Amino acid sequence: MNTIAVVLNSIDYRKKITDDAATCAFLCSAKHIVLIFMEKNSIFLFNDPRVVLESEKLVSTEKRLQRKAATEYLHMIENSIKRINLEIEVSKLVICGDEKYKVRKCLECLGAEAVVLISEPRGKHLYEYLISPLEDYIFEMLQIPVIKVPIHTNSVPKQS
Repeated sequence: MNTIAVVLNSIDYRKKITDDAATCAFLCSAKHIVLIFMEKNSIFLFNDPRVVLESEKLVSTEKRLQRKAATEYLHMIENSIKRINLEIEVSKLVICGDEKYKVRKCLECLGAEAVVLISEPRGKHLYEYLISPLEDYIFEMLQIPVIKVPIHTNSVPKQS
């Protein structure tokens, strides 16, 4: 494979994509890996302009810190991939907003041959029955394979 895209939507320093042997072997078969981080949007539901202004100031500071954490996380993933295979070219991309069409457009422009989607497992909500998930959307629109790797946040307690 030439280009594989890895789509991330959350920061979890405990889980690296190179921890899973199957995912690691799949990624090492590529010549170019693109790490795409989807940043979430903030929505304001207030009508008072002063409240909105103060909220925007607070959110801009929070976004700056979150963006810095996201770039550090992507850099950490890049280093873990480079430790396994130095010849792989790794690119990093941060998308502002978690809309599906932005991810689709990036994947089209990059010419990705496969997508690895790393996300937190969630329970089924009502809107998930009405709106197709990201992995189904990418597969239907681009006709490329999508591999979903869940991040398990629950750790198994050690028995002594």
